[in-house]
Amino acid sequence: MAQKFTDVFIRSLKPKVKEYTSREKGGFGIRVMPSGRKVFFYLYRVDSQRRFLNLGEYPGVDLKEARKKFEAAAQVKLLKDGLPGGADPVQVKTDKSVEREEHRKAHTVAELITDYIEKHAKPTKRSWHEDERILNKDALIAWGHRKAVDIKKRDVVLLLESIVERGAPGSANNNFKIIRKMFRFAVQRDILEHSPCDGVVMPAPLNQGDRVLSEIEINILWNNLDNCQISHEIKHAIRLILLTGQRPGEVIGMHTDEIDGKWWTIPAERSKNKKAHRVYLTDTALDLIGPLKVLDDKTKKLKPKGFIFPSRIILLRHMMLFNISILAPKALQSHA
Repeated sequence: MAQKFTDVFIRSLKPKVKEYTSREKGGFGIRVMPSGRKVFFYLYRVDSQRRFLNLGEYPGVDLKEARKKFEAAAQVKLLKDGLPGGADPVQVKTDKSVEREEHRKAHTVAELITDYIEKHAKPTKRSWHEDERILNKDALIAWGHRKAVDIKKRDVVLLLESIVERGAPGSANNNFKIIRKMFRFAVQRDILEHSPCDGVVMPAPLNQGDRVLSEIEINILWNNLDNCQISHEIKHAIRLILLTGQRPGEVIGMHTDEIDGKWWTIPAERSKNKKAHRVYLTDTALDLIGPLKVLDDKTKKLKPKGFIFPSRIILLRHMMLFNISILAPKALQSHA
């Protein structure tokens, strides 16, 4: 006959030469070892297979606590009856153990940073050193020891806010761009299921230099330049900036000595990074530049034109007033 457990009964159980058990109705029981150890258990069957679930060792786990564990584990009854909420507690315990092991082996943020730099940034970006510097300065210090899977949206927001609060909004924006790329890389490689950057917005307002025209804005700007009250030189300069992707100062300082066929070489002394670089000129760009030689009024012979935009100093001042990043939104509002 099944024994109804009480604290007095549990304490009265004495060890024997061989291990033995005592059970209540429903599979709740206690095992007594020859050494005197007492272990609560839950014995049940699933698909004709006998299952044994350890509920804890007495007296570390007392009768009241062991009974609560048994009642929680008894969801197997729902499983047997085919009802919602049923589960095999031994299988649940095994799954949790596997999950803990997978979590133990999961990438830390430090490992993810290394993977991102070595497998993505280095092979695809000339500026990978900058990515590495940005990640090592903030993300590595804040999260390096943590598992990448444990980083949540709130963690990203707090890190970015801390950078803004130390007076570096531009650095916060740059951090967000690189951190977002890194977590996208993790999703693509199936290291993570989701990026914690999803739904996070740029932490600080973009500076004027960060303004980038969309394809629609470029189209609107290009098609409406002729309606603007500006000189033909400025219109040509703006269109060359759009076609070549070069800085206003570099375009306005263009000289015939720099042009060879369809290639324009910007010398190091005129380049912002102090490195000479070549730019391909499309047929449209060449049409805007026009003839590279002009007729000399004195000799009546052709001579190199020199500067494509002779009034370049005045032109540059006008260009600053005609700031493209301001013009484009106005054009959109006028022609949407």
